[in-house]
Amino acid sequence: MTETECYAALAPFIRDYIYRKGWDTLRPIQVAACDVIFNSNDHLLLSSGTASGKTEAAFLPALTELFESPSRSVGILYISPLKALINDQFGRIENLLEEANIPVTKWHGDASVSRKNKLIKNPSGVMQTTPESLESLLMNKSGAIFSLFCDLRFIIIDEVHYFMDSPRGLQLLCQLERITRLINFGNEKTPVIPRRIGLSATISDYSGAEKFLSGATGIRTVTPILNEPAKRVRLMAQRFTMRHTASPKIEQLVDEIDYTKIAEFLVQKTMGKKAIIFCNTRAETEIYCSRCKKYATDNNLPDVYRVHHGSLSKTIRESAEKQMKSEDAPIVTAATVTLELGIDLGSLDRIIQIGTPFSVSSFVQRLGRSGRSETKIPEMIFCIIDEEKRDTVTALDEINWDMLFVIAIIEIYTKEKWVEPISVGRFNFSLLYHQTMSYLCTNDVTAAKLAEDILTLPAFSDIPKEDYKLLLQNLIDIGHIVKDERGRLSVGVKAERVVDNFQFYSVFETEEEFTVKCKGEIIGSVATLFTPGSTFALAGKAWKVTAVDEKAKVISVAPLDGSARIFWLAEQPIAFHTKVIRKVREVLLREFTDSDYPYLTKSCRDRLLQMQTIAKTAELDSRRIIKIGADKYAIFPWVGTRELFTLTYAMSAKNEDIKILPKNNLYAECDFDGSAYELERFIDDVAAGEINPYKFHIPKEQHDKADSDPKQTIPKQFQVPGKFNKFIPPNLLRKQFAEDFCDVKGLKFDISNEGC
Repeated sequence: MTETECYAALAPFIRDYIYRKGWDTLRPIQVAACDVIFNSNDHLLLSSGTASGKTEAAFLPALTELFESPSRSVGILYISPLKALINDQFGRIENLLEEANIPVTKWHGDASVSRKNKLIKNPSGVMQTTPESLESLLMNKSGAIFSLFCDLRFIIIDEVHYFMDSPRGLQLLCQLERITRLINFGNEKTPVIPRRIGLSATISDYSGAEKFLSGATGIRTVTPILNEPAKRVRLMAQRFTMRHTASPKIEQLVDEIDYTKIAEFLVQKTMGKKAIIFCNTRAETEIYCSRCKKYATDNNLPDVYRVHHGSLSKTIRESAEKQMKSEDAPIVTAATVTLELGIDLGSLDRIIQIGTPFSVSSFVQRLGRSGRSETKIPEMIFCIIDEEKRDTVTALDEINWDMLFVIAIIEIYTKEKWVEPISVGRFNFSLLYHQTMSYLCTNDVTAAKLAEDILTLPAFSDIPKEDYKLLLQNLIDIGHIVKDERGRLSVGVKAERVVDNFQFYSVFETEEEFTVKCKGEIIGSVATLFTPGSTFALAGKAWKVTAVDEKAKVISVAPLDGSARIFWLAEQPIAFHTKVIRKVREVLLREFTDSDYPYLTKSCRDRLLQMQTIAKTAELDSRRIIKIGADKYAIFPWVGTRELFTLTYAMSAKNEDIKILPKNNLYAECDFDGSAYELERFIDDVAAGEINPYKFHIPKEQHDKADSDPKQTIPKQFQVPGKFNKFIPPNLLRKQFAEDFCDVKGLKFDISNEGC
């Protein structure tokens, strides 16, 4: 389909819109999307760089079909991982449809109730929602599902990569299948199967994404391959040396470390610009925001620094977003992943990353937040923190692994355009509990009918009936499910307080936090119950506690001049793919020339040379076992994080006297009373033999509770997370741990292919 043919096929109101906007051409991805939508019945995956026109590519042909053949119900269901992204897209879509008489309705917790009721009475147009709001709809207004979606034509899933490797994605697939069944009940001969369109800027594994989008529909998904010209990017990595802290939790520190130099650098590099300072923890956003504010105040500079993370109030987050969108003045926001997704913040000038990103995908997403206009080049500056350790135990402690990860991630993407493949769990029993209880809220059925309807949902196709029977029996035993005299199952009294809570709609775990208020206005939330008189930092400011209502979980505060400590527990450890780990090894062990790594400053290059000398002295280039003390060794299998943990558990299972603990998610430290040669042979035997994750001995250091049975306990920080795991029988959790977290097949493959 040519661009001219595509333009001619669009609805008249869309052509008028394009003319008014002054578009010179349609973008290649928009032409490709029109070709698939107009000339096939396939699902569609649109994967291209940020600001490439994906949203319009999805909506232009879909709205054209809706205009030419009006739907008897909601015609387009737009699903987003964030309410903020819905609010952001709402204005763009509403503007596009203002002359076409096609309504757009936001459907989430903050949306207008009157507009929702209006949609139920007269279903039409476009509905924008989240998985959590869809769950609420299925549980509380199931009777309205048919009228809302009986003639649904398209389902557009924004930021589809965000869903694919998470329980929310599996939840979404279940919801879409449940909706499809409800609107097709009694109409199996000519079923309504809405076409799905996925949008993403960070997918390289098209086959996995296509499988995800196709779900249980039986319809293939097509991904147009575009010959997009390579876009220049501007990268720099700067190193900062800081004094070593005495506490193991950087989240609890501010005053102990001298941040003056980095604050000065951040202020200088963002002065007069719109920028995001990306951090990997909420605590870091608070630290760097407050330090920049202090530096600006001390030097009579304007305070343009804001903070944005999930524990701040909606008002504060939206205020930062609004100011970022404004073109009147530069604003700099320290943020976590909350600004990583595609909320349109306008044309940002620069991105700064503190430390290493979580993944290659995260790097791509964050880099793409800048340089979104055709006249700007995406820019990203890495701030690498080098701690001066007072008590160095081994030579390996002198290696800055964060710096190596930064270089590895940059090299992998810029040279190979590789992004991590998607890994979806097959035995998510927490989600199985959730979908079972959600279904039973509107149905009382026999166990056989329940199993038939639930186990055929896309997320549970690998779960055997025996496992489900075990789960159901456990839920009956604990009173979450009751069986009547007819043998029909329904929600039990003990489960009502779980399912009747709005928090049930979400499947992701959230910390129990305390709301922080100042003069009645919500500032945000914290995980620590502070006592009156204590101080802490939140929203880039310092606060003093004036009162505490423990029962209501409310902390009242007053503003405080100066700075205060940040108190948050560390987030989940980062899990790296084997390809990233191997690239780290290459960067550490391969000699580099002046033309390599041009983004590194001289300080970084000198530090890399120093680390290479340390690695060579330790013989990391030729050995995987390094002696670091009496009967203590470091093991470098150079495999991904999941494979590394699998190896350590397998070694402990073979010899329970071995004390082994992964470190930095890259190598492991091991207490072993034999020689390095004997340890080498032991690892070979473990890797070559049968590895049974169901019999893993979990080292005591990794127990969630010290008095737990090491043969039954799954270390909390490494098991596959599950919001409702407390309702799941332990042996099913063990199965989930063995099958979805441990990677025996990957370990054996990686070790036999250039690994150890």
